Amino acid sequence: RSFDFEPGGSPLRMTLFLFIWLCYIRESVFFTVFFGGHAHYVLEGVGELEVRMQVKGSRIKDINLVGDYFLVGDLDGQLLKPLKGVQLDAESISNALPERLDNIILNLSKEAFIQLILNYKTQ
Repeated sequence: RSFDFEPGGSPLRMTLFLFIWLCYIRESVFFTVFFGGHAHYVLEGVGELEVRMQVKGSRIKDINLVGDYFLVGDLDGQLLKPLKGVQLDAESISNALPERLDNIILNLSKEAFIQLILNYKTQ
């Protein structure tokens, strides 16, 4: 049987359709752009990084970084806090970040982190 919505269908089928539709919306670009979302990447020599970010307009409203990496510095104070309120473009992000990021997350380059954030923008 199909689970496509049919006007006048049974309440169970309509409920199931709504549930499937909400699951799709949750993972769609619509959810990411309007409600926030995340991007997951594996960087060789660094580990697994998942950027969770909320963007309002074209500015970073909130950002968090989770994953499997080796933290050697102050993630919140040196890396995440300076990015809040920053314009979502390479130059602005670069200006907000310290020159070296490998003293915060082992082996992480500034260029790779900026690219990771900008790739999030296109998710």
